Amino acid sequence: MKFTLKLFIFFCLFSPVFNAGAQVQYDWTSAGIKSKPKKVIQKHYLGEGNGKRLSEIATSEYDRNGKVSSKTLTYSFEGNSGIKTLYNYKNGKLANMISYQLADTATRDTVWVSYSKNKKEALVEYRDVQGNKLKSELHIFDTAGREIELKALAETRKYVVTYKYNKAGMLVKITRSKPENPLDGTSRPEDETYTYDAKGFVSNYIGISSHGLKLVTKTEYPTIDKKGNWTTKIERTESIVIKDNSHLTGDRAEVFEREIVYY
Repeated sequence: MKFTLKLFIFFCLFSPVFNAGAQVQYDWTSAGIKSKPKKVIQKHYLGEGNGKRLSEIATSEYDRNGKVSSKTLTYSFEGNSGIKTLYNYKNGKLANMISYQLADTATRDTVWVSYSKNKKEALVEYRDVQGNKLKSELHIFDTAGREIELKALAETRKYVVTYKYNKAGMLVKITRSKPENPLDGTSRPEDETYTYDAKGFVSNYIGISSHGLKLVTKTEYPTIDKKGNWTTKIERTESIVIKDNSHLTGDRAEVFEREIVYY
């Protein structure tokens, strides 16, 4: 089976998260949720106000230990097609993920995770239904158990991702080194920076691509529930061409509505 675009998008959205202790893990804390949830339903809209339209719905279910047991992503623009992923754990750590398209449950791809003895490295392998390796990544951690580097091990697409944190342990910068350009032999980085508000939510984001495009996103949280989790998030993004500071697409808005069911 070929690595379809939908599965590629899925792995980008739900690639493994590493928590303290250098463990690949999906739990409510790594999802940025305060208090243990049973289910989280998040709707993503393009635009805002009366003109907004539903793009996709992400549903996450958690077990009583706080670990995610399944995630379903449905695309409203494709007749409610989508992808579901099941999560399996061993000794409290994520061991593998199994994903399949909702329209074809027999076609399953898997993600396998193995750890070094010192727990400072984790190897993540993506495989198709026949067991063929699609890609593999090496994740490296600092002494505090935070991920500081990701290395793609595929011979045809090598890249490195580095992560930096502030004194409070919050992620503030991501730098991606893309594959070498066959024309000039250079390795082009992509940078992302994050700033946070007083509640610990991301308030500003700046992304700079290798093509000279700068994305500036400002985020608001109009509604927050009694547990301190946001239930509505509005992201407004401005696209700028760096070389002449001109606007490429102008402003765009995206709205996220989240329903959280707690244990």
